[in-house]
Amino acid sequence: MSQPRVERGTVSRFMQQSKQKKQTQEDPDAGWSTVRRRRRGRNPPPPPPPKHDTCCDPMQTASAEQPANWREDHERRVQSLRTNPWCLEALATLKRHAPGERAVVVCYGLGSTYESWNARHQLAFLVLLAEAYEATSIQLHDPFLSKDELEALEGLNIEQAQPPRSAKPYHGARSLYFMPHCPAQIYADVLKGFAQALDELLIVGNSFLSYAKRRIGDDLHPGIREALPLLREARLDGGLAGDALERPFGDLAAMTFSTTFGDSSDDDEGVVVEEASAEVEAPVSAEAPAPAVF
Repeated sequence: MSQPRVERGTVSRFMQQSKQKKQTQEDPDAGWSTVRRRRRGRNPPPPPPPKHDTCCDPMQTASAEQPANWREDHERRVQSLRTNPWCLEALATLKRHAPGERAVVVCYGLGSTYESWNARHQLAFLVLLAEAYEATSIQLHDPFLSKDELEALEGLNIEQAQPPRSAKPYHGARSLYFMPHCPAQIYADVLKGFAQALDELLIVGNSFLSYAKRRIGDDLHPGIREALPLLREARLDGGLAGDALERPFGDLAAMTFSTTFGDSSDDDEGVVVEEASAEVEAPVSAEAPAPAVF
């Protein structure tokens, strides 16, 4: 019996997977993709996002032009956030959770501040994070930013950082990683870089406990799953429901890691981590908060 003929030009699934795997190994920014929070349940869809907000659309950021008064608007935004009640409480909670100084603040996944309302507010928060920890260096890496935008950020004394796969402890200097809405793979890259010094790592980004409860994607990323038993987390998005700032800062949390399980000084917090670790084995359906209108 003759075998079915395979048309010329077709590529088997095996060959496609092999090619993708090879590209992943060679590309320092492999695994860097955009993230949108998934919705579950029967609630009606949220209002449409503001026009031209392409924070999660890397195909359009490279050709974006700098908006008029970009720097002046940034400085006003920093001043506005500095006195915002949510921001004041979030920074106070963060400092209680992870006191002390952080000499270096590294940001991954900011998105284009030329086009994104979210990214512009996250940039202002990045500046306030550095102030709160008296950081001497602010660094940023996002492969989707244009050369012009990177130069504009350098004008704000924000240096270019190494890709996440090069993340590692700074000798003699503690660091903070601000990672707003990064893909799970990027978090896993940073965790891997700090594998021998997890107790030095402070991440401000998507809540790992929310990841564990929602099981975003087909499964919880193994790099995050392995860190859950050591996780100490404090939510920073309290009071944002229905506020315009929920879009850039919803699901925000501060995450540190103890050297041994159960080392947390907050008994209630330790219980939450244990429950989240158990929920990895049995996914729980949870609805993500609807983005606010602004």
